[in-house]
Amino acid sequence: MRGGSYSLLAPGLGGGGVVGGGGQLGLAGGWLLRASRVIPAVLCILVIASLCAHYYLSKAVGDSVLGHERHLLLDPHDPLSDLSGLKCDSAKARVQELLSIKASVLNELRDLEQHRQQLQENIASASTRIENLRQEESRVKTELERLKTSVEQALLAQQEVFEKNMPQISAPRRITASSQDSVSLPLPPPQAVAQCRMHSCFDYSRCSLLSNFPVYNYDMEQFKIASNDLEAFVKITVKQALGYNAHVTQNPSEACVFVALLGEGVGGAPDSVNLEESLHSLPHWGGDGRNHILLNLGRTFYSKNMFQSVNTGRAIIVQSHFDATVFRPGFDLVTPPLLGLPGGDLWKNLPPIVPAKRKYLLSFQGELPRLRSYLEKTQQPPPNSPRLREEMAMVEELRRLEHTHTDDRFLLHFTCRGGGGYGDLEEWRMCDTESMRTQVLRESTFSLVLAPPSPQELTTVTLQARIYEALKYGAVPVVLGNHVELPLSETIDWRKLALVLPKARVTEIHFLLRSLSDADLLFMRRQGRMVWERFFGSTQVLLNSLARLYGLPYLNKVIVVWNSPKPPPEDLRWPDIKVPIHVVRAERNSLNNRFLPVWREERDRIVGFPGRYHAWDLNYGGWLYNSNYSCELSMVLTGAAFFHKYYASMYSHMMPQAIRDKVDEYVNCEDIAMNFLVSHITRKPPVKVTSRWTFRCPGCPVSLSEDDSHFTERHKCINFFTQVYGYNPLLNTQYRVDSVLFKTRLPHDKQKCFKFI
Repeated sequence: MRGGSYSLLAPGLGGGGVVGGGGQLGLAGGWLLRASRVIPAVLCILVIASLCAHYYLSKAVGDSVLGHERHLLLDPHDPLSDLSGLKCDSAKARVQELLSIKASVLNELRDLEQHRQQLQENIASASTRIENLRQEESRVKTELERLKTSVEQALLAQQEVFEKNMPQISAPRRITASSQDSVSLPLPPPQAVAQCRMHSCFDYSRCSLLSNFPVYNYDMEQFKIASNDLEAFVKITVKQALGYNAHVTQNPSEACVFVALLGEGVGGAPDSVNLEESLHSLPHWGGDGRNHILLNLGRTFYSKNMFQSVNTGRAIIVQSHFDATVFRPGFDLVTPPLLGLPGGDLWKNLPPIVPAKRKYLLSFQGELPRLRSYLEKTQQPPPNSPRLREEMAMVEELRRLEHTHTDDRFLLHFTCRGGGGYGDLEEWRMCDTESMRTQVLRESTFSLVLAPPSPQELTTVTLQARIYEALKYGAVPVVLGNHVELPLSETIDWRKLALVLPKARVTEIHFLLRSLSDADLLFMRRQGRMVWERFFGSTQVLLNSLARLYGLPYLNKVIVVWNSPKPPPEDLRWPDIKVPIHVVRAERNSLNNRFLPVWREERDRIVGFPGRYHAWDLNYGGWLYNSNYSCELSMVLTGAAFFHKYYASMYSHMMPQAIRDKVDEYVNCEDIAMNFLVSHITRKPPVKVTSRWTFRCPGCPVSLSEDDSHFTERHKCINFFTQVYGYNPLLNTQYRVDSVLFKTRLPHDKQKCFKFI
């Protein structure tokens, strides 16, 4: 400033010099102005420089450390270098593993997303189907209700038509023997007693349709018909047989038929006068014996026709010996003699049915007494009687068989050893003892039965005894003489089990016998065995069955179901088996249930599954039971099978008791026994259905088939049953009825074995 002066101590100038004056002051002011601008710039530069320095220092330190680490890694003498390398490799591997897991998870997530979308689509589709099915269900229910209504209307219409067309009927009025109405219904008198037939000698008016065919049995102790007492066996057998019958009544006034038991007593047959008087004195004889049945049951070879020269009126005669003057075809009845045992196991003494051909083609052991001397060549001239000459020619032709047919063996004896045979003198008598005849018949394919020489003799006890023994031991009867009447011909079809030929066919007998095949022989032999067991072999079945129960350790009591509204006869004596025997009487005896339908086809066979088969053991002999998968089968087990109730009845009542005993002994084989029975009756194999070969019971804790002895016992059962039947009736088959064929599980080499439908 003018007029004044300022001094400023410049830093760093020591204190010397004074600045003064105006020029110096301006310089100082300009410098201050520039300093105010430079200072921020300098500060900024310093900050940047410090940052740069810090960066370069950090980099330098890092490079130094890295160089040091590289030095350490590359130093081959450093022992830590290997460990560090391994850690690095492990880390890299872990990273790679994690990356792989990540990729896998991503892939799975993508798959799950696709699956979720697919499920959503399926759910939507199923929902649509469910809705459609609900609509269809509603429609079907509506249609079903409509059909039910239509069926009900149709049934009502049918009932209306039935009631409209059905006449009003009521039960017919009952006519009994004591009714006065029977007098108003007289029978037309036959021209002679020998001309009696059912339409002319039987009074049907006594047998109402609703009467259940009542039968009254005369008490032989009260009404003595014969002078001699009947054999005890005959009386007991007939009384027990009638006692089992549901038609027997104790009220004679309601009876349809009346049964009178006659027969030869200890002293022989009664004389005709006494017999006729005894018959006509019966309280219900009615003057002509209508609706009476006279039973004459022979027990010996010498039993005769006891009604010869006896007026039997309109009574029906039942006996084993008839001649043409007494027998009335279609009215009288030929019955076999009582040659059987009271009971027991009939099969034990019977030979096997197989093989078809035996040692002898034909056998005969008999003698005609009037022809004996001519056959022994003691009298050279032929007999004068035409009948004897015919018999002689027949014998000569039969003897010629042994010389003209040397390929076959024959045993033909026309004279008896010793003192002759057994039977009537006018017929072919029996030779030798029963045991000797039995041995011959067991070895014979056919057994010759010669009819009596007289055509008037229609049947005799001796002739029937030959047939009885032939059937028993499996020799097919060949009856020469077609005029004979065979027993129970109204029931038995003798064409199935015997050959009945005229005597003139004797020259052709070898040709006829050899023309039968093995199958024909076995069929006839099997039919003969069945007929013998059912009609000839045994009596007293029920009592014998009860007697077999004696001694069973756990038997508490026996319940007998008496299939009859009538009580057992008062004089029936049950066997003493040391336990109570209770009799349960049925309210009604009906056979209607037999005809209830079960299935449509193959009703005579066992139908079901699983299948089994039997095979012959070539190494050790005998039959084997097999359950392996096979193209063939011969049995269907009964665990899942149908069979007709008829076979259940046959199994329980007609099948040999020994088979049921064996089932109880093993607690096994009941299914095999049923297959044996059905095949024996029908000669047909079972029918297997479905592709299943096993039958399992998941809920059963114990199975009998799991026992170690199960199959061994079944092997034994098949062989034992074969012995009882005399042959093995099981038949192999490849026939099956399957609905789903592709489920059949068989080896490849056996898949074409079966026949399917």
